[in-house]
Amino acid sequence: MCSLRLEVRETKANPLSGFNVEETVMIPAHARRRHVVIEERLKELQAYADSSELNRVEYGQRDAGFITSGISYVWPLPIGLIKRFV
Repeated sequence: MCSLRLEVRETKANPLSGFNVEETVMIPAHARRRHVVIEERLKELQAYADSSELNRVEYGQRDAGFITSGISYVWPLPIGLIKRFV
């Protein structure tokens, strides 16, 4: 006869509990479902970029105009502000 000995161990909390894989891991199956949310978020970011005081027109000589984007400015490009500038 075989004797079996069981140990009772304390369980550890799962460090990934509360981690929503469908919202954070963008494999194609998840990305298709999140596309609507991402598009809405981009619309909100665009509206913010157009109205933010971080984006501005700096007037100097008026014979040339430059539109810049990058870390020193905000992304996405403020399309509404650019249209008013042009």
